Amino acid sequence: MSIEELMAQYYPMDSMIKKAGTFDPGTYGSGTIWEPLFGAKAWSWLNEEQNIFAILPKEPWGQSGWRVKTTRGASTGGGIANTADTAVPNAAVSTYAQMYALPRTMALTSEAGEMVEAISSTDDAINLLPMYRQDLISDFGTCVNYQLGVLMETGDAGNNIESIDRIVHSKAEIDDNSDINGATEGLLYSTAYDLDGATTYDAYVNDNDAVDRDLTSTLIDTTYENVLNAGGDPKVILTGTGSYMRWGQLFEAERRFVGSATVVPTFNGVRGIDPGVEVGFNVATYQGTPILTSQHIPNHDTIESIYFLDTDYLKFATLKPTTFSETGAGKDFLNIGYFKYLMMIELMGETRCYNFAYQGKLTDLK
Repeated sequence: MSIEELMAQYYPMDSMIKKAGTFDPGTYGSGTIWEPLFGAKAWSWLNEEQNIFAILPKEPWGQSGWRVKTTRGASTGGGIANTADTAVPNAAVSTYAQMYALPRTMALTSEAGEMVEAISSTDDAINLLPMYRQDLISDFGTCVNYQLGVLMETGDAGNNIESIDRIVHSKAEIDDNSDINGATEGLLYSTAYDLDGATTYDAYVNDNDAVDRDLTSTLIDTTYENVLNAGGDPKVILTGTGSYMRWGQLFEAERRFVGSATVVPTFNGVRGIDPGVEVGFNVATYQGTPILTSQHIPNHDTIESIYFLDTDYLKFATLKPTTFSETGAGKDFLNIGYFKYLMMIELMGETRCYNFAYQGKLTDLK
């Protein structure tokens, strides 16, 4: 199943064009209405706005286990003697590690009393339920992006989806940072993938033993170069607003200029578009790679870390795109036992990395 087929399953167009309240009961309980329209709206917002979730390509869940390439089978050699008795070279087999993670379920609920909702349009001049639906979608997007931006030293993921900072890490970074407890915070997917026990899942991390240093063009160039040398090809650079502003001040002082481009986020992550097409949003670029900022990247140091992400190997595996359900009046009040409307938004999936070495991070900055 492709991601488009998965969306078609959860957002059937014949249901989405109907008016609210005319849907057949869904699978959330007797009388509960499954509302594909608002679920699709939330999914579109998460994937098309400038946020962390939007930069990750979406893929159907498939299996719960996958393989991560950790070493190349060969990086030199390959030439053989051109004689009749030349032996066939020994097999050069790459090394793969197996990873396993169950999907995470993220859900938020909201509610409104029957009487308050009934008089809201007259006493307060607003229709309460549509406002609550919009708030729930907005708050849900904030929660998802907050989880993706969580720093490693905050603790393991627990029931949340894995963060970019934990995935783009190195053993040396964990060993050098006393704020990180490797025994607990160094566990990927909250399991026995011990990040400080071996370099198996290392990305390239340019750190300074947890001591902040000035952001310089040399540090940026070195980090980008090392990701390229490892075989990565960053499709997007992600950072916070503080680092982005410092980066701009740095290049202005050096009389250097960062390019700009118009990008459009899709279900396949952020990609560029042809010049002159009036969609997407404008971003700065570095070496042709778009730089995206997010308010959900917290200060790891004085300013935020900068992530160089090869999203060909970093994706969000989706078991269930955002779905929205809410109760109606009448018998639903009997089912839930209260005179209130309930609504819920839900998403199931997990962040996956298929090659850690192709990712990079510049950290310990001021």
